[in-house]
Amino acid sequence: MANILNKQKEINNDFWKRVLVALTTGYILYFYSESLFWAWPNPDESILWILVGWLIYSIFAFVFLLNIDMFKANSIWAVFLVGAVYGWLNEGLVAITTYDMIYGLPLNISWTGLAWHAIISVLIGWYYVRKILAENNYKKTIILASLIGFFYGFWAIYWPIEKAAIAIDKFSQQAVFFTLLLIAAHIIYDKVNLQEFKASKKEKVFLWVIAVLYFVFVTIQTNFMAVFILPALLLLTYFALRHNRKIEKKESILTSFNRKIKLVNYLLLLFIPIVAVGIYGMAYILNFFPATNFIVFYVTMPLGFILYFVSLFKVFSRS
Repeated sequence: MANILNKQKEINNDFWKRVLVALTTGYILYFYSESLFWAWPNPDESILWILVGWLIYSIFAFVFLLNIDMFKANSIWAVFLVGAVYGWLNEGLVAITTYDMIYGLPLNISWTGLAWHAIISVLIGWYYVRKILAENNYKKTIILASLIGFFYGFWAIYWPIEKAAIAIDKFSQQAVFFTLLLIAAHIIYDKVNLQEFKASKKEKVFLWVIAVLYFVFVTIQTNFMAVFILPALLLLTYFALRHNRKIEKKESILTSFNRKIKLVNYLLLLFIPIVAVGIYGMAYILNFFPATNFIVFYVTMPLGFILYFVSLFKVFSRS
């Protein structure tokens, strides 16, 4: 009994550490899910609007990290499944784009919940970036940051089709600014050095109440299809993650991320905007703006489904 009480006291004492880690992870997810996705300086988007978006993503991050720890997500397959939950909560609970008829069901189940959020934001932007940073291998960091930057610039080429082409200097200013904040988020994340993410019962109840109320009074009212789709997706994923928790002998991947990372390695993430500006800049100078969004869509949308079912198979087949 004393051990249980001490453990609960420890969890309560770590509350502000969890909040700080959620805020930093929230920005990391915000960077890939919003800043990189829109890839466009929006004059109508105020600092307050950006802060609100960051705070919303920090709530998603809190749930995401809680699931990573609770289900002992250590392999990329388990991490992807937790990323799928994050993506569907984002697009199926709050944004409600999962049920839009723009691309049509069932394609929307992957785009953008799996195709963007689970693959790009979680698997690449959170998992692999954190993993490479922890290795302190400058060459690997430069390669990964450059690949992300290439994708950033390649995706950004599409936006002038819908909007007027933005000048290179404005694009570069936004890319560098948000990447510097990304670097700061990673540094603060590591300084906190929180190797587990266990919330108190009050925190869990609060999150459940907010999610259920939002689902009933907002999500369902906006699109009734959510009643049939979102619970089914989350339930199937839950059974897989519960199985992972039972058979996983290691702790979650969070314990592997907390290593002493050299400052230079963080700064190498600036290759993201450097390469992105190079790619977009060439398109701008040549006035060549192809519909790169279709290429991204037709690659990542089916890939999202493939990775989800492979992840289910990989997790369920373990014993």
